[in-house]
Amino acid sequence: MRRTADGAEHMRRGSRPLSARGARGGRYPAEVEVEEHAVRLGTAEGHERVYTAGQPEAETERYRRASGIPVAPVLAQQCNEVAASLGVKPLT
Repeated sequence: MRRTADGAEHMRRGSRPLSARGARGGRYPAEVEVEEHAVRLGTAEGHERVYTAGQPEAETERYRRASGIPVAPVLAQQCNEVAASLGVKPLT
């Protein structure tokens, strides 16, 4: 955390003041307002939902934290071969 000249505390990554974090997932109220407005506008023809900036990435991160990061079978096999040669636990 860092403190600005006016005494506000900010997170190291990004510049959101801690006071802006809270029940809305640490987003500024204006961010939530824009997202809610975009959803109210509806979807474009041929699309199932409205995405706002960063939303697909955030959903992917949540999914991967819960389910793990997908690894191609060939890469998993190569990692397990290296693990075996080093005597360490293979990927599961």
